[in-house]
Amino acid sequence: ISGADLVLAVTGLAGPEADGRQPVGTVWLAAAGRWPTRTLKCQFRGSRDKIQSLSAGVGRLFARNWWLSKGELDIEGFLADNSGKPFINLHPPSK
Repeated sequence: ISGADLVLAVTGLAGPEADGRQPVGTVWLAAAGRWPTRTLKCQFRGSRDKIQSLSAGVGRLFARNWWLSKGELDIEGFLADNSGKPFINLHPPSK
């Protein structure tokens, strides 16, 4: 409809209170446009501001890597460093 090459969508629950359906910090990202749409569910912890900041930062990385991979983004590879070890823990253990 818009003709955009890249669209990043972010939705979720930054808090401070849960909505009864999902915990605070649940965030969904979606990259779409010229190539197949990819989605990523994240679970962040922290204050409302921290969750919003993490959502924006990870969203930018997600969209950039989706674009560079021409929509063939490997989610596991996106979350790992060059040695294959995860550098972003999207589902941290609860306290």
